[in-house]
Amino acid sequence: MTIIPGVIPEDNLPVIVVDKGRCIVARYRQLLPYEYGIERAANWRALQADARAAVEAQVGAITEDGHFPCPPELAVRAVWA
Repeated sequence: MTIIPGVIPEDNLPVIVVDKGRCIVARYRQLLPYEYGIERAANWRALQADARAAVEAQVGAITEDGHFPCPPELAVRAVWA
């Protein structure tokens, strides 16, 4: 579970989480009022190359971890457990 301080994201909003070089298609999940976590897509490994390309298209070279917008055409391919 990841707590996101100071940010109130939209529940189920798909994002790409860059974590130690991995590009993971995930979504925000509301756990409690004002508390959100990150749920990885069940097939994030299969989507990783496309997720990396999407982040690089937004920011160029990936130099740090973070959360990035997930393009709709990639988000629809995510499978949620």
